[in-house]
Amino acid sequence: MKKLLLNSLAILAFWINANSQCNVNGGNITTAALTVTCDNAPPIPVSLSQNIGTNSVFVVIKQNAEKIELLTTSSNIDFSEIEAGGVYRIQHLSYENGINGLTVGANISNISGCFDFSNSIFITKFASNPGVIELQSGGTQTTICSNKTVSVVRNSGAAERLFWFYTDNQGNIIDFLGASQHFSNETSFDFSNIPSGEYHIYSGGSSRPEFFPGFDLVIGDNVNDEEFCLQFSNPIIVTIESDCGGNPDDETDEECVEVLDNITCRGKKVAMCKNNVSICVSSKRVNRELNSGAVLGACARCVENVNLRSASVIITETDEVDSQSDILELDEFSLFPNPSIDEITITSKSKFNGKIYVYSISGKQMLNQIIKANSNLKLKFSDYNIVSGFYFIKIDTKRNSVTKRFIVK
Repeated sequence: MKKLLLNSLAILAFWINANSQCNVNGGNITTAALTVTCDNAPPIPVSLSQNIGTNSVFVVIKQNAEKIELLTTSSNIDFSEIEAGGVYRIQHLSYENGINGLTVGANISNISGCFDFSNSIFITKFASNPGVIELQSGGTQTTICSNKTVSVVRNSGAAERLFWFYTDNQGNIIDFLGASQHFSNETSFDFSNIPSGEYHIYSGGSSRPEFFPGFDLVIGDNVNDEEFCLQFSNPIIVTIESDCGGNPDDETDEECVEVLDNITCRGKKVAMCKNNVSICVSSKRVNRELNSGAVLGACARCVENVNLRSASVIITETDEVDSQSDILELDEFSLFPNPSIDEITITSKSKFNGKIYVYSISGKQMLNQIIKANSNLKLKFSDYNIVSGFYFIKIDTKRNSVTKRFIVK
């Protein structure tokens, strides 16, 4: 009996000694960061206190699957390599030597040894992948004539909000496709009435379901300005040639040349091209017409036997649809710098009398001013409440009417 009692005491002493060696506490973790993240978001900083143990590691676990996604000793938890579209939890783990099953990809139920987990911080990672884009015909570069469309394809896009837009060659946003096209993986950009030059097409992806292009990201913003949880695809480079490969020294084109309808729209109406017809639209109707397929600016037309370097079509306004009349000399106006920050200079090779108008992309008239015997005019944006964005400047003279686009940074 005495021997049995001694054996029992020895076993109890061993058990007490073994458990006293596993004196660990996972501690308490907190964060002041948002509990949402995305691929290009900064790491989530975590503060740790009250932990006890020889070894220490932070663990990211996929909720429900209980799978270990990340092990790190850094208190700045980087989610960049973790799959988007799920809920995860961060925990701190204190443990002693000899722990088993603590590997990425393992289930936490397989961990054994002397260890203890802290409380949890739950993180939702949203997708913001804009995909990879290319021309429908393949490749990422093309050269076109004016008044042409470019068909594009998006592959592997995965975001809460996807959208399409294009920029100038400096990355300044010029315009977005309509909302109905945002999630379409195949779409087309209409480059009617766009001046010759280089343009870049992009797909955008935001992790925020409430994100809306044109409000959260606006015309004039630059794609090189980093914003968390907003990513842009590779660009498709589009070069628009005004002469479509012809010789600029040729005086005539044997077939035809594309020229713009120059519309004189009264009051606050804005020139637009719809179904290949130039129309004047009230500012209230601009967004509705854009959504129905119209584009800002007059239509371009193929006109036979005209001077290749100086041709323009004047349209006289009726109620909503305008008709073609005389062919006059093309404008000699220029704008610089464009894009600009605080002012823009309008120049002409000769003095002129007329009127100058400035419209916002939404069709709002920002300026209506008479010009007398002038060939050089400076327009200071702050004088007319012109802020960052994309604008049209229209100049009417007795012999012509021209419309140009400019960007305010």
